[in-house]
Amino acid sequence: MKRPLLLLTLIPLALWSLFSLPDIAASAQTWWDWRRALILLSGVLALWWMSAGMVLAARPAWLENRFGGLDKLYRVHKHLGIGAGLLVFTHWLLEWLPKNLAKAGWIERPLRGAPRGPRPPEDLWIGLAKDIGEWAGYILLALVVIALIRRIPYRYFRLVHKAFGLV
Repeated sequence: MKRPLLLLTLIPLALWSLFSLPDIAASAQTWWDWRRALILLSGVLALWWMSAGMVLAARPAWLENRFGGLDKLYRVHKHLGIGAGLLVFTHWLLEWLPKNLAKAGWIERPLRGAPRGPRPPEDLWIGLAKDIGEWAGYILLALVVIALIRRIPYRYFRLVHKAFGLV
């Protein structure tokens, strides 16, 4: 069971280390540059694990045989879900915490270049995606907490669990 989780972690980490890490290491001058890279990495890992969890939830027969049965497949699915929830929380924390610590004056703000002009129209889509992603992350974290509460009857858990795919 631990090998699939390790493999599902190492593949995106290896790709990130191969393609992104050299550029980041060469150009990163402050902690804020590394923070940006870690935000992107945690988001990609969370999406990767959520996608793998969705594939396992479909219960393909060829994967069921490779995992050694449905029980082990479900166990990996559960660990992927919990791990993806933790990665979403880490992603949010990396985004939110340093900005607010800088606003409070506890850490130094990042150095900014020249003042920015008006944003081009494509930034509106990026802002919309960030807003939708933020709310989807909050909903996802709430669903993870609900899924981990064992006192909830299965008939309600099943309905909540189906909402993960929608989010």
